Amino acid sequence: AFQSKKMSELMIAGGVLIYDLLPELNRLLSSNQRFLLGSWLEQAQSMALNEKEAQLYDMNARNQVTLWGPSGEILDYANKQWGG
Repeated sequence: AFQSKKMSELMIAGGVLIYDLLPELNRLLSSNQRFLLGSWLEQAQSMALNEKEAQLYDMNARNQVTLWGPSGEILDYANKQWGG
């Protein structure tokens, strides 16, 4: 369904509407600080020695969990689930 871009089929997996599961997934992931996106970004920024470096690390951390490259050319390379 994903490869053929059929959204209606993609949204239903095993008879369960994925959209209905998202709040449950968010609640589960939000129950542990290690799965919070904010924690991931804070850890990346904390490695910096100055503000410019902190901005670079923040951009790289966000890039890793979204596009993984300027054009999103690598699909699902570092897939992570986040809460919050």
